[in-house]
Amino acid sequence: MTDNEVIEMMKRSREEILSLRRVIAELEPKADAYEQMKKVLNLLPRPSQGYGEDLAWLLEKRIAEAEKDARELLAMRPASDAEEGE
Repeated sequence: MTDNEVIEMMKRSREEILSLRRVIAELEPKADAYEQMKKVLNLLPRPSQGYGEDLAWLLEKRIAEAEKDARELLAMRPASDAEEGE
């Protein structure tokens, strides 16, 4: 690489750095505004998620437990008691 090529590469690099600095300077206020908006929006009350007790699910769970208990009790009864109950 010749001295002229090195100097030309350094000039292009300097121009790229200066160009990127200008872009950053333009975007910096927008980035700051974005950060400030995030802070403000997090302070606003949020709507309720609406998660309440799901009564249908609770009933389904209790029914399954009751059916399981009933099957276990039936399985524990002697055969003679099972026949009388039918």
